[in-house]
Amino acid sequence: MNKKWVLALTLLFPTLGSCSALDFTTHEISTAEDFFAMKDGRNYQLVADIDLQGQAFTPVKVKSFDGGGFAIHNFTIRESPKDEYYGLFKEAKTVSNLEIYDFQLSISANESYITVGGICGTVHDKAENLFVHDGTINVNSTYRSNLASHAYCGGVIGDLRGPGNHLRAENLRITMNSVTGGFVGGILGTGNNVELDDSSSSRNSLVCNASGASVAGVSGFGPGVSLYRVTSQDNTLVATDKGKNGSYAYGVSSSLSKSKIVASRGNSMKAMNCYGIAGSAIDSNEILSAENIFQGSKENSGLAGTMGEIQNAMSLSHSFSGAESEYGMCESVQSYVQKLAVDDVDARTDVFSAEANDLYLDRCVCGSNVEGPNCNRLEILSYVDFLSLIDSFELDPEVWEKDENTGSYRLAIEMEENK
Repeated sequence: MNKKWVLALTLLFPTLGSCSALDFTTHEISTAEDFFAMKDGRNYQLVADIDLQGQAFTPVKVKSFDGGGFAIHNFTIRESPKDEYYGLFKEAKTVSNLEIYDFQLSISANESYITVGGICGTVHDKAENLFVHDGTINVNSTYRSNLASHAYCGGVIGDLRGPGNHLRAENLRITMNSVTGGFVGGILGTGNNVELDDSSSSRNSLVCNASGASVAGVSGFGPGVSLYRVTSQDNTLVATDKGKNGSYAYGVSSSLSKSKIVASRGNSMKAMNCYGIAGSAIDSNEILSAENIFQGSKENSGLAGTMGEIQNAMSLSHSFSGAESEYGMCESVQSYVQKLAVDDVDARTDVFSAEANDLYLDRCVCGSNVEGPNCNRLEILSYVDFLSLIDSFELDPEVWEKDENTGSYRLAIEMEENK
C-alpha cells in the first residue's frame, strides 16, 4: 500500500493504546483467561460473569467495554507506576452494562494529575448502566511541587468527560491521602460540565486527607455538573485539611448547574465547611431536597454556600454541630429563590441572608439577620400551615413522596436495579 494512504488511515482512525487503528472487531470475554489477555485499544463484550480469583493483572485502555449485564468480581489491583489513570480499566471511550464487586484497588502515584475509578480511571465519551459495590479503594498521591497538583477518585469513574446514565455506587470504602488537591466522590472523582442522570450513591464511606481536601456524595469536583434524578443517601463524608487550604464536604457535588430533582439525605459530613447539596448551585436548579447531619467547624449550610436561581427547594431536619457560621438554607443568593421551605432546622446564625421571593420558615432557631436585606415575603408558619404550603407547590407525585402520617414530603427517586 502507498505510504501516503497508510498515514492518512492512521490519522483518520486514532485509538487509545498501541493496538492497530483498523481493528473494529468486538472481542468476547467469557473467562478470566480472556480478561487477562485483553489488549489496549480494542472493543470488548462480556458474555458471562467472571470471578478473577484475586489474581494480579495490569489494567488496559479499551475503546469500548460492554458488560452485557454481567459482573466481574474478586480482584485486586496494586499499582505504583508513573501513570495517570487507574481502575479495572485505565481508560475507555465508552463503558456500559457492567457490575463489579468484592474488589480492592491500592494505588500509589507520584504524578501531578491522576484519576482513579472502580471501573475506569477516565471515560472520554459516555458511561451507562454501571453498578459498583462492596469494594475498597485506597489512593496515596505523593506528588510535591509548587505547581498545582490534582488527584481525583470516584467509586465508579475517576474522570467522566461525557454523559453518564444510571451509575450506582453502594457500600464502598474510599480513602485518599494526597499532598495537595485531593477530590473524592461516591460516583465520580470529577465531571466537568457533564450530565449525569438517574444515578445514586448510598452507604459509602468517603475520606479525603489533603491540603484543600474535598469529598462529595456524588462528584468530588464538579464544575458545572448537571444532574437529573440523582440521590446521595446515608454516606459518611470526611475531609481533613493537611495544609492551609481548608476542607470541604458536599452532600452531592462541589457545584451544580441546571439540575433538577436532586436529593441529599441522611449523609453525615465532617469537614471545616459542610454543604447539604453543593458548595454552589449556579444557573437554574429546581426541586432540591436535603436532610443531613453536619459537623463543620467553620461553616454549615443546609443546601448550598452560594445559590443562583432556585425553585421548589426544601431544607429539612438538619443536625448542626455548632460551626462559626451556620445557614439553614445558604450563605448567599446571586439570583432569586422561589418556593423555599426550611423546616425543623436549628441554625445558630442565619437561615437565609439575601434577596428572595416566597421565603417560608417554620420552627427555625436563627440569628437576627434571618430576614436578610431584601426579602420580599417572609412568613413564619405553624406546622399545619407549613404542610399546606408545601401542598400548594403542586409537586409531581411521581417525584415527591408524601408521608400520610406526618404530611411531610421527600423525593421519591429510589433507583431501580441495574439490568
